Amino acid sequence: MQLVSAMQAIANGGVRLKPHVVSEVLNPDNSLYKKMPVKELNRPISAEAAKTMLGMLFGVCEHGTGKHANIPGYRVGGKTGTAQVVQNGAYGDTYIGSFIGVCPVEEPRIVCLVKIEEPTPIYWGGTVAAPVFARVAQEAMWKLGVNPSHPEEISSAAQGGQNSEPR
Repeated sequence: MQLVSAMQAIANGGVRLKPHVVSEVLNPDNSLYKKMPVKELNRPISAEAAKTMLGMLFGVCEHGTGKHANIPGYRVGGKTGTAQVVQNGAYGDTYIGSFIGVCPVEEPRIVCLVKIEEPTPIYWGGTVAAPVFARVAQEAMWKLGVNPSHPEEISSAAQGGQNSEPR
């Protein structure tokens, strides 16, 4: 929860919001029954620092270890993680692979953390967790009605110019 809270502060221009599970409740006919209030908690970083961080997180996905989190048509930002698990007071031979990201970077709508415990034989967060983020985020973009900011990538992927699978 702390990782997601920190990332959402970056995604919200430096403003940390109170976490909540449900943003709104709908009636059976899909009309709004109740909207949960958004409460600002604090500003842990400046808007300028948040913008800089989003640029760096985009770089991780565009040029670094987070390439497998990319979604054709959208700009993704995030950070991979690989942690060795402590067993009996010493580092063991098991790992946790993770990826936390935002989508789309230009105007973030979601923050998502994927944590894979004890993946084998490969355990790198960019390899095991980032592709899961891509699938979840792609579905979330569709469900939220967020149009791709770079639709040419989708048509290129469909024509074989890129993989239609997340990179």
